[in-house]
Amino acid sequence: MSQHSLAPPPIDDGYLDSLMDFGATTVEAPHPELKIVGADSLARAPAPERRWLVPGMIPLEKTTLLYGNGGDGKSLLALQLGIAVATATDWIGRTPEPGGVLMISAEDDIPEIHRRLADIIEGRDYIDRNALANLKIVDLAGREAVLAFPDARGGVLRHSPLFGAIERLVEEQRPSLVIIDTLADTFGGDEIVRTQARQFLGLLTRLAMRFELAVLVLAHPSLSGMTSGSGTSGSTGWSNSVRSRLYLAPPKAAEGDRPNPALKQLSVMKANYGPTGETISLLWDRGRFVPAEGNRRSVLSAAEIDVLFLELLGRFTREGRNVTAKKGTSYAPSEFANHADGRSVGKDAFKQAMDRLLSARKIASVEEGSPSRRRSRLVIVDGEGL
Repeated sequence: MSQHSLAPPPIDDGYLDSLMDFGATTVEAPHPELKIVGADSLARAPAPERRWLVPGMIPLEKTTLLYGNGGDGKSLLALQLGIAVATATDWIGRTPEPGGVLMISAEDDIPEIHRRLADIIEGRDYIDRNALANLKIVDLAGREAVLAFPDARGGVLRHSPLFGAIERLVEEQRPSLVIIDTLADTFGGDEIVRTQARQFLGLLTRLAMRFELAVLVLAHPSLSGMTSGSGTSGSTGWSNSVRSRLYLAPPKAAEGDRPNPALKQLSVMKANYGPTGETISLLWDRGRFVPAEGNRRSVLSAAEIDVLFLELLGRFTREGRNVTAKKGTSYAPSEFANHADGRSVGKDAFKQAMDRLLSARKIASVEEGSPSRRRSRLVIVDGEGL
């Protein structure tokens, strides 16, 4: 690696400080920018839970690449995700973590985004139109959109004034998701130079870590990436520097069959924190993507899943079947996901609902039993406590 390449994103200071409560040992580093943590302190402290924007697909505090051939709909799919996050509704059968969204659009102008948004929300009366205020669009179509460029020597990438402006906007708005459309418009370096690819993604990942958000970057595959089915382009540094990579492309038709132009496949090509190889079949229908028949999952909103969680918890309690927030044989998200009335909601979505309800103090984890045999269970909190 070049001596000019940027260092990996630093470990968060707050997280390091929290380890001190568990007897962390630190060593004075030979360089003032280095931080060294003893593994013994990690063993003593509870590990931080991994957080997701879309469980199993798009992690928080990381950068995800979404590749797609020109015209296959990656910008539409990303806009649908932005709307789902902003309005706490479904995205192609998944339930993203709700929050604010900042979309950096250097490819489509506002009139085109307006048309697509109208198609996405058409007939979906459960989408709160006022909640769309949580989605902010930065219109850079036809304008200079470079976020970083190499210095005069062609080595170290320097972030542009535009990146500084976006960073300030992120600090002000505190979104959960930043969408960058596209890589070709915002990266001012050489796509085949590995160190520059890593530096650019490192810049975005530091933004994601600092503000605890997900960054989704849209990109076009090369001809070889399209031919091989990998969906990549340029240096291997792009794929190697992210923890999640998705690829939207038409499905391969059987020999002699005419392909359906309305069908697409979203494939998880890389997932460091989950299984790879998952393929979601999508159908373009009246201006938006929907899960293709046979690939449908629950399309409940986050609020609806919260209500379902409370309903199932109440039923389990009445039946004398205790469930817990701790992973094990009575883990509530697993029990509810496997229940006949779970309405096809997955374990991860129920886990997100449980976290929201605990945070809102609508449910609580209580401990019961003798000191030698303590057990915990989830209970619904009433208006006066438990």
